[in-house]
Amino acid sequence: MCNQTSKSGSTVSPTTATATDNGLVQKALRAGEMQVVVASLFNGVSDAALIPRTVASAIKSDRAVQYVAARVGVDVPTLLGKLDTLPPAALFAIHRGVQQFRTTSESEMFGPDRLPSIAALARLGLVKPRGPAAWGLAVVQLDDWRTCEFVLRHDPATMGLGHLPHSLDDSCSGLVALVRAELDGETVPNAPQIGFGLASLIALRTGWRYFRAEERNDCAVVEIAREDLLGDLYRGELGGLVLEGINAPEREPA
Repeated sequence: MCNQTSKSGSTVSPTTATATDNGLVQKALRAGEMQVVVASLFNGVSDAALIPRTVASAIKSDRAVQYVAARVGVDVPTLLGKLDTLPPAALFAIHRGVQQFRTTSESEMFGPDRLPSIAALARLGLVKPRGPAAWGLAVVQLDDWRTCEFVLRHDPATMGLGHLPHSLDDSCSGLVALVRAELDGETVPNAPQIGFGLASLIALRTGWRYFRAEERNDCAVVEIAREDLLGDLYRGELGGLVLEGINAPEREPA
């Protein structure tokens, strides 16, 4: 049951970047090229239309940017040619994404290689996610430190669970008991469906996408911070999992 998944010279007007605009960027630029762009714009740029010129200048004169370009193996003339031909909407999407990137914490900005984090860039829509993104993640940790993960593919608010009478405490203790029984080798009828239902109900009751149910802590539910999940991601502990709000954008509510 564990580790399963449920079923260019012109001024760019300051409008909100859309998923379509981000898609233009993702289609035009590879992940490594975007890392170079972000490194070049790390100090900001006043106008999105200035991005191609600013990146070209940074690559020419900034050793830190040159280092990033060399590390990721970017062909500089190709990158600059792509930037020169991007439409205004795509340039604004980069501008907006870089503004957001600059407000993140250091642990979000940089990956384990100390280059601009591809996970963070994917969350901001500047890099294409590496697969379909799950809505959330529930981790159950028993008092003997055994764990089980439930990947929540869908927003529980759309699953019709709100009418269920189970309290948060009952849902958490029930999920912990279910996981313990499964990991101890007991046969529990419909265990996957029950487990995902309880995990989804906990997410609905708490409003948290990422959380851990801790048996040693009286089955308390603890929210997992983005920085902690990024650390797990960088250490390879998430097994390539793509999560909304971590290494993929959050989907707009239906």
